[in-house]
Amino acid sequence: MMNVKKVVLGTFTTALLLISNSLTPVLADSTKHVSQTQRQTIDMQTTKAIQNIIQLAKQGKLPNVPFQIGTQKSTIIKQWGMPKYGAEGAKSNKYSFLDYTNKKHTSFEANDKLLRIDLQDPTLNKRVTMSKLKQVVGKPVSVDGSANTKYLTYKAGGYTIKFVFDVIKKGEDPKLMTVILTGSNYWK
Repeated sequence: MMNVKKVVLGTFTTALLLISNSLTPVLADSTKHVSQTQRQTIDMQTTKAIQNIIQLAKQGKLPNVPFQIGTQKSTIIKQWGMPKYGAEGAKSNKYSFLDYTNKKHTSFEANDKLLRIDLQDPTLNKRVTMSKLKQVVGKPVSVDGSANTKYLTYKAGGYTIKFVFDVIKKGEDPKLMTVILTGSNYWK
């Protein structure tokens, strides 16, 4: 009877180990449950993602967005269809906000041409923290915001890029909410 218990217990333990190993990729967002090697891999991927954002920003683009600052508003609507709302708000010289957050996690501000891209990429938002951004890109040109939100602003070629962080808990490294790309004169 004792040997049967040992076999069952050994089989159960082996099954638990196999199950936990198969769940490791699911837990990759939580550094509490991953090995040192997996943490290093996630860290390298996050570094590359941030570097990619900065390189694209220097060209007036953001990841997974096929448009760059200066693209005709009509081109955006032609390629992505009518936005959730806001497309026809540009009467006379007023700006228009094109909201595609429901399908592309992206919003645009445009008059005739694209002025601003707002990107809320869930995969970036889970990974990029304020300290990691500063480690990879360096000191921002400016930091502003409120008690709940921090904006870190950088120059990228002829463009300005703002990283918006959600300050949820004091003492916790804030996570990325939104990346905003504009021409360098947009905020003046």
